[in-house]
Amino acid sequence: MKYILIVFIFLFVIANDNFLLSQNVTQEIKLDQVNVEGNRKSVFKNSGLYDEQAKTEVKNIDGFYAVDLYHETISSEIWFTENKKCITVANESNGAYRGKNCLHIKWDKISGGCNWIGMGIGWSGWQGKDMGTIMNKTAIEFYAKTKGDSLKGLPLALALEDYSGIQSYTGFSPAYIIGKNITGNWTKIIIPLSAFPYQQNDLDISNIKQFIIQFEADGELFIDEVTLVPFEGLLKPSITISNLQNQITIDGSLSVNEWHGDTVQFEKVANFFLNFDERFLYVGGIINDDSPLSNTKNNSEIWNGDAIEIAFGSNPDADPNRTRYLFSDYQLGIKLGADAYLWNWKKKSRIEGGEIKTVIVPGGYSFEAKIPLSTFGEFKFIEGKNYGFEFALDCGNQSGKRTSQLRWASNHAEGFHLNPSLWGILKVKGNSNQ
Repeated sequence: MKYILIVFIFLFVIANDNFLLSQNVTQEIKLDQVNVEGNRKSVFKNSGLYDEQAKTEVKNIDGFYAVDLYHETISSEIWFTENKKCITVANESNGAYRGKNCLHIKWDKISGGCNWIGMGIGWSGWQGKDMGTIMNKTAIEFYAKTKGDSLKGLPLALALEDYSGIQSYTGFSPAYIIGKNITGNWTKIIIPLSAFPYQQNDLDISNIKQFIIQFEADGELFIDEVTLVPFEGLLKPSITISNLQNQITIDGSLSVNEWHGDTVQFEKVANFFLNFDERFLYVGGIINDDSPLSNTKNNSEIWNGDAIEIAFGSNPDADPNRTRYLFSDYQLGIKLGADAYLWNWKKKSRIEGGEIKTVIVPGGYSFEAKIPLSTFGEFKFIEGKNYGFEFALDCGNQSGKRTSQLRWASNHAEGFHLNPSLWGILKVKGNSNQ
């Protein structure tokens, strides 16, 4: 009897299903959630077929995940010179840029009597970091503020070190400061990894150990949120040079009708102008000077008095972060004295075929010069190209000796005559009168 009842129920179910299908009836069951009772209570929420749960993205740059160098705490990943007379590094719990804490750094190298002071960050648990794929598209970013006067630069040197002990240093450039000055408010600092001359130093970028900051002179600084961020380009000062349609008359008196484009400026001291044509590079300037045209030196010594120094890389494809001069790199001089002339330090000779004139004006002097492009070999400026460039003003006194030097791109560090990585960028555009 039991088996007959089971068969009857089975046939009834089949018949009922067939009836519903024959009547084209569609049944829909809606479930907001289903509670499944077992050893533990679980809740399954209703979701659409193509719904996906939101995923938390782990911060990375093209698959490189070790992007956080400092956040909140001084951990075992951070070290610094132990002599507290030279430097102190501590967490500051008041007024961090983000979170609760920032780094408070105070240093005095000279009074403390230390030959070297600095700190290092061996982030990501001191693991070797393979940074080969991100060196040319990433920067170290952090935020800084002062406890006093605003700063246009910092007396720092920065380095990456690999696990073989090789270090690659770069100086701190004012171009790294977003907004030109570090003040009592948080200021963003961006240091491109491409600024480190890792190729010349044979740094193993597949096994980076730590980031090092070397402190010079003295100072006090707050730092927060040291991270790696995506970055394209170069943070170098630049100036645009124009192709002239009409030749400049070299008479020493600058006319706005002749000179065009950007200027190189040294605040309250001088303004310089640059142009070119098919044959010459033109340089002009107006300089404030109590003892104008004071230079008694000659030839390779003309830097030791009133003079202009120009560093120029004639190969636009050269590595802008190279630390050594190439055959295509030049250093030129313009002696600004009673017997003004042009000098080529590379060839150790005066430049023929050029021209220079000087004029005494109220408060100083002005000059105009043209330098043959043949000085740089078989060379022509190419529109749209960028060239390495630095411009310096040597200031002499009545004794005829140099008392100071002002540099355009590398005012933060000496040595542009040896190190092209300190130069700025000369951008070339077409006809200036178009």
